[in-house]
Amino acid sequence: MSRSTPNTTRLARAGMLALVLSGPLVAQERPPETREPTVDPVDAMPAQGMIAAPKPGPQQDGDPGGPGQGRQAQFAPVGAVDLLLVDAFQLGNSAIPWGTAATVPASDAVQFKRGRCVFRYRFTARNDGAAGAGAFTNRIHRDAVAGPVLATDPVTGLVAGAMVNSDGHLLLAPGTTLLYVAVDDGATVAETNEANNVRRVRVTVKGDCRRAR
Repeated sequence: MSRSTPNTTRLARAGMLALVLSGPLVAQERPPETREPTVDPVDAMPAQGMIAAPKPGPQQDGDPGGPGQGRQAQFAPVGAVDLLLVDAFQLGNSAIPWGTAATVPASDAVQFKRGRCVFRYRFTARNDGAAGAGAFTNRIHRDAVAGPVLATDPVTGLVAGAMVNSDGHLLLAPGTTLLYVAVDDGATVAETNEANNVRRVRVTVKGDCRRAR
């Protein structure tokens, strides 16, 4: 059986003391642990009340336009032309509102020719558009929109908002005749509304057109 000596005992105690002292130092020298940052699921979502950016794509117009009850076409060209007939149709001494009828006495004629009366006529056209119109032709047709032409009136042009008078002579026989008056007859000028270019009146010539004057 071995016996410990005082030197051995002192060495053992010294070794234990060294271990105790070295423990905290080793622990202090250990590098700090790094942690990945955690993300709260609420923070990862868009904040409440924020408006997400719109996705690119074609925009839909809630009102596509087109003909409607008293509406104009939504996509009408900017600065387009709109020619129409205004006021009344003047024949002899009678002012005849568009779409109505009148009796005109033969005595209003300025001339008689081959059993027919020659009357002075006049009507007015206006450009309601925002752009000027180029040259166009006004005509008067008998008994139908495309009936025989009784009068032709060329117009060199009409600025926006302006009016122009067409006048001349009509040769009418006694009895009733439908007169169709067309501004820009043949639709030479592109317009926003072509439906208001033709108006008519019903004229009854009463009397004898065979008298010489």
